[in-house]
Amino acid sequence: MITCIYVMLQNEPVSETTVQEELEMIWTALQMPDCLKLDMALKYSSDCYRHLLPSVSWRLLYHYVTVTASEQLDCSQLDQ
Repeated sequence: MITCIYVMLQNEPVSETTVQEELEMIWTALQMPDCLKLDMALKYSSDCYRHLLPSVSWRLLYHYVTVTASEQLDCSQLDQ
């Protein structure tokens, strides 16, 4: 995921393979159901939405980080 973050911050073109790999990692981490993965893959593979895929990937990554940080905070409060 670090590669994706770095490339997006540099505003460099992102290859579809890289975005696909990043999405797979994020989907796995978020435990997204297959039906949502399929819906997203179909939508963002169309010409109308393809250009939005890197920003969608970035938003999913943001939500993953937010959820993970929240879970870690909750766990650390339980340990006290």
